[in-house]
Amino acid sequence: MATGGGLACKNSRSGENSTECQKLLLAGSFTFLATHERPSLLSALCPLLVLCPHLCPLPVLCSALCRFFVPLPSAGEFIFFFSSSFKIFQDLGFSTHDVADIVASDPWILTRSVDDRIAPSISDLKTVLGSNDDVVKLLRTSAWFLKSDLLKTMMPNIELLRNCGICSSQIVSYAFSFPRFFLFKPESIKQFVERADALGFDRKSNMFLAAIRMLSSVFRKLGFSEDDIMSTFRRTPQVFAVSKRKIKKVTDFLLNRTNVGISFIISHPMVLICSLERRLKPRLLVIETLESKNSLRRKVSMTTIYKMPDKKFREKYVVPYLKELEEVFMSIVGT
Repeated sequence: MATGGGLACKNSRSGENSTECQKLLLAGSFTFLATHERPSLLSALCPLLVLCPHLCPLPVLCSALCRFFVPLPSAGEFIFFFSSSFKIFQDLGFSTHDVADIVASDPWILTRSVDDRIAPSISDLKTVLGSNDDVVKLLRTSAWFLKSDLLKTMMPNIELLRNCGICSSQIVSYAFSFPRFFLFKPESIKQFVERADALGFDRKSNMFLAAIRMLSSVFRKLGFSEDDIMSTFRRTPQVFAVSKRKIKKVTDFLLNRTNVGISFIISHPMVLICSLERRLKPRLLVIETLESKNSLRRKVSMTTIYKMPDKKFREKYVVPYLKELEEVFMSIVGT
C-alpha cells in the first residue's frame, strides 16, 4: 500500500527495521498531509494505522500540528522535533499514548529544547506529583509547565508554601485545580503570603493556601476592593475554589442586568457557585418574561431567583404560568 509521494509500507517485522519503518511512515504521512486538505487528515492515515498499530497516536499529533504550525514543517523537521521529544518522554517512562496526549494538548511543546526545558521540567513535575500518570494529567490541563523554567517558578513557590506549613497533598491538589497559580514569580507569592499573614490568617488552617490564592485572584480585576475580597472569603471561602473563568462569566452576566451591581455579588458570594447555564440564565429568563407580561404581582429579587430551591421555583413561577412561558420553552427547545 502506498501513501502520498508513493511511499510503500510493509509490515515491520521488528528489530533493526522497525525504527526505520517508523521514520519512513512519519515522513511519508506528514508529506502527504502537507499537500492535501486538512479534513482528509484522519482518513489519509488509516492505512498506516492498520499496517503499524504502534503508531495509533500519530493522527492526534499530526492534527494538532496542522492546527498550530503555519506553514507546516517539512517531513524532516517534523521527524527531528518529534523523535527527539518522543525519546525523552520514553526514557522517562511515558507511554506512546501519554506522549500523544501531552503534545496534542499544546504542539508548541515540540519547539522547546529537550535538554534545557522539557526533560528538566518533567523531572521536576514527577518529583512533585509522584507518578507519570499525574504528570500527564497535569500537562493535559496546562502545558505551560513545559514552557516555563520551573526552577525559577514552581519549585521555589512550592518550597515557600511548604515552609509556611502547607502539606504536600494540598499543594498537589491545588496544582491540578489551579495550575497557573504555581507559575507566578516567587516574589509575588511571597507578597501574597505576607499579606495573608498581615490580615490574620492562620498558617495552620487548611484555608491558608486558599487565602494566598485569593489574594492573587480574579476578584481584584473585577472591581473588588481588598476589604470586599476578605469579606467574601470569610463568609464563603468555598467561592475561592471556583475557577477564574466561571467567576468572570457569572460576574459579567450579573453586572449586565439592570438591577445588579458589584455590591450584590459582594453581599451574596454564593451566587458565584451557581450554574450559569442551568440555574441563573433560565431562571432570569422566566422571571423577565413574566415581568414583561405583567404576570407577577410584585418584583422578584435576585436573591430569590438564585436561592430558591428548584421545586419551589417551578411551583411558584413556572407551573402557574405555562401559557405565558410557552415562547420561553420553545426557545430552550430550539437551542
